Amino acid sequence: MIQSMTGFGESQLETDAQVFTVEIKTLNSRYADIQVRMPTCYRKREPAVRNFLSQSLRRGKIAFSLVVARVDAKKPQPINTANVQAYMDELQALVPVLDPAEALAIAMRLPDTLSVVAGSADEVPWRQVMQAIRMATARVIDFRREEGARLARDLQGSISSIQARLKQVEIHETDRMARIGKRLRESLARLAEKADENRFEQELIYHMERLDISEEQTRLQTHLDHFLKQLQTPESNGKTLGFISQEIGREINTLGAKANHAELQKIVVQMKAALEKAREQIPNVL
Repeated sequence: MIQSMTGFGESQLETDAQVFTVEIKTLNSRYADIQVRMPTCYRKREPAVRNFLSQSLRRGKIAFSLVVARVDAKKPQPINTANVQAYMDELQALVPVLDPAEALAIAMRLPDTLSVVAGSADEVPWRQVMQAIRMATARVIDFRREEGARLARDLQGSISSIQARLKQVEIHETDRMARIGKRLRESLARLAEKADENRFEQELIYHMERLDISEEQTRLQTHLDHFLKQLQTPESNGKTLGFISQEIGREINTLGAKANHAELQKIVVQMKAALEKAREQIPNVL
């Protein structure tokens, strides 16, 4: 079943001294765009986190956050004076007229202004932190599946709508070809000289073949069936759905170009509207 690229997951790991909070948010993107925020003492783990998120979530704009907070609020966490001073220097270099007190207030809201207690990274084994990351990731995937089920219903509705209108095309096809033949005969009847019957039949066959839409109907039905099958596959593949929708659009456009029939033109417009609704949803499919 398909998955959405929109998701959210959160988990916490509590120890005697600290609380680790993991948050993961995902949005749609053509590639894996991963942003990682974590305390300085865990920065060496960032490549492993990126690799895990890339393998587990595959695609999307992924925002990962690991926050470590002390449990005992009565014991103030020491300020990282070096980072704070560096932030203030940069702020005052950008805005020389900035008041030092205001620069300090801004700097204290920036990352890594509080020092993590020495040894905290060793006190909590990384495997425990990684377990919290796995739990948050699993919740993101569950969220994506729930959103994917809704997307699948919407996409199936749009494709079923096109299929229903394709059946209406078959109803009007006999009438369309009969009208084309009638117009050709009426045009010939207005000629001063009687037309050669054999030549007329040749011209009629030529126009019938040029305006025949049976191949487009067959290909369109094939693409629609393929699209619906992709919605049921175990792996979610939004790129494949995008490619199939392009082929569906080509066949619908060809039908419209060949239709030469008022009712068929209306049906083609309705098909295009249903396809456009599906195309709006497809970029969010994993």
